[in-house]
Amino acid sequence: MNFAIAHIYKEKDLIPAIGSKTTVSLVLNRKRALTIEMIRNLSALLKLPVEVLIQPYELDGKQEKVRV
Repeated sequence: MNFAIAHIYKEKDLIPAIGSKTTVSLVLNRKRALTIEMIRNLSALLKLPVEVLIQPYELDGKQEKVRV
């Protein structure tokens, strides 16, 4: 996930796309990976291509793949 998004949107703005406030916090702090459903929701909310959101990123010091 492009974490620059966190500077434009507040956590509460991302709740409809990601889930609870706790889940949003975990995702933004790279403690939890985005699910396919979250990626689809964020794509619609942020008007970003899905390809932008499916890029692998480090999660707790290891490479994380998108969950299917």
